[in-house]
Amino acid sequence: MKKFSKKGVLLFAAAMALCAFALPTTAGALSWDPLGTNQTVTSPDVGFTTNLPGLLATVSSCNSSTFGVTVAAAASANLEVTTATFGGHCVTTFGAGPVCTSDAVGSNFPWTITALSTSNVRLDRVHINVTFTTSATCPAGFPGGNSVTITGSTTSGGSWNPATDELILSNAEGLSSHSALTGTTPITARGTFTDASAPRLDLTD
Repeated sequence: MKKFSKKGVLLFAAAMALCAFALPTTAGALSWDPLGTNQTVTSPDVGFTTNLPGLLATVSSCNSSTFGVTVAAAASANLEVTTATFGGHCVTTFGAGPVCTSDAVGSNFPWTITALSTSNVRLDRVHINVTFTTSATCPAGFPGGNSVTITGSTTSGGSWNPATDELILSNAEGLSSHSALTGTTPITARGTFTDASAPRLDLTD
């Protein structure tokens, strides 16, 4: 009887140990809600910053942008961005030099938004074509034929605010700017993105 009890205790302990190892791999897994929906996300301040050779920081921003986002039908930590419209007034200031209005167009969809944690949200496959409008404050041919392409994946600086249900990019690194004038340079992204749909986009365990 004693022998059987010891064996039972050992089996129970082994089972508990297995559970202890298994729990960390499943607990805390994140997924986007509501499942199987198309959402509309807006931003009043999406923009980019880079340091071009010989110039001060180059800063751009748009005051009204809209993105179409698809949530997978099954629980997933990934979102697909299917459209991007950079609207309102988009301006780029090149250090102390030219101030250019711009037309930004997203392409190469879908982009992907992946939540590794609420403090680590990545954007992948970003592709934006930017054309600057020639004006008194933005000379023809600047910068590099008046066009820039932004591509890449963010590696840091993305987070989800569960209190406000907002995706926040805070100087997110990993993207690159490409132009005939400057070649390829690192560029950071910023902005607050809020779901305009009902029910709103959410990130849950």
